Amino acid sequence: MLDAARVHEHRGDVAVGGELIVLGETSSTNVVLSELPIQRLTHGLAVVADHQSAGRGRLRRPWFSPPGVNLYTSVYVTGLGEARRAALFVYAVGLAVADAVAEAIDATPFLKWPNDVHLAGRKLGGILCETHPAPGAGVIVGIGLNVNVRPEDFPEEIRGHAASLRAHSGHDHDRHRVLGRLYRHLDRRYNQFVADTAGLLADWKAAAGVPGVRYQVVQGERHLAGCARDLSSDGALILETAEGERAEIFAGDVVAYDDGGPNAFRR
Repeated sequence: MLDAARVHEHRGDVAVGGELIVLGETSSTNVVLSELPIQRLTHGLAVVADHQSAGRGRLRRPWFSPPGVNLYTSVYVTGLGEARRAALFVYAVGLAVADAVAEAIDATPFLKWPNDVHLAGRKLGGILCETHPAPGAGVIVGIGLNVNVRPEDFPEEIRGHAASLRAHSGHDHDRHRVLGRLYRHLDRRYNQFVADTAGLLADWKAAAGVPGVRYQVVQGERHLAGCARDLSSDGALILETAEGERAEIFAGDVVAYDDGGPNAFRR
């Protein structure tokens, strides 16, 4: 099981992860924080589990959460402002995960709109941000990152689309080090978000190949394909179709993308 003291060795003197709850197993780290009373919650409080029995991602999809090899963590965050602005924080989290990954391996992750971290067209990590159910409470930031899982151990249905740090580097990584660095980068990106949201969104666009990357997005019965031109100030992906139509996409299921380089994905 993970050791809080070893995580703190790599975290530095930052608020995120300053108080860390370490669990052997839980249904979901997001659920753990959501069930804590509001009086117990402080900015930066983090939960990490060695195994999740009911991990989930966006659109309530299950998240592959085997024991002892990956990172499953949630952080409680306050001070993000009103709900529309707080919804943009997912982009800060994506950058923080990418920062931590780039520090661990000799590769630059690709940020797939709106909340995934990819490596060479395969999913390395995912983010799920949820508002705590208590009135006036902050945001729960859930992060899943594939660290030491072997390619052959992924379920067959996701094996061709999943990545891990170990699969890329060929060796195991110290999860304490990766997690401590992740908390440090999340704290830094939080501070950037609070001070300069526009600058942070510009950083996200650079890491996500915007403008330029081509997306295919499904919204119910509606299918959209085109070039991502921008990210609006309220977080919508601005997609330009072949017919020249510009659509603002606030939610949707990305089934394919291609940046014309090493980053391409098709479900």
